[in-house]
Amino acid sequence: MLTNHGSLTLGDDVQTAFQRLECLEHNANVMIKVEQLGGIRSRIAPDKVRLLMVHRETMGWMRPGDLEAFLSPDHT
Repeated sequence: MLTNHGSLTLGDDVQTAFQRLECLEHNANVMIKVEQLGGIRSRIAPDKVRLLMVHRETMGWMRPGDLEAFLSPDHT
């Protein structure tokens, strides 16, 4: 996010940058709804996080350190 400007997404081409912007906007809307409904009430179980990470890897979305970051106790 850029102060007083909004979001900036990059990609190898315009389509990729636009898809990332759409994903960012969708996630922001989900977070707004979560807060309106009272915030996060429980965390996803570690075994479910590992399953989601397998799917991320299958889709080519995995980055070094993702599993550790998502399993850390202070991840929000």
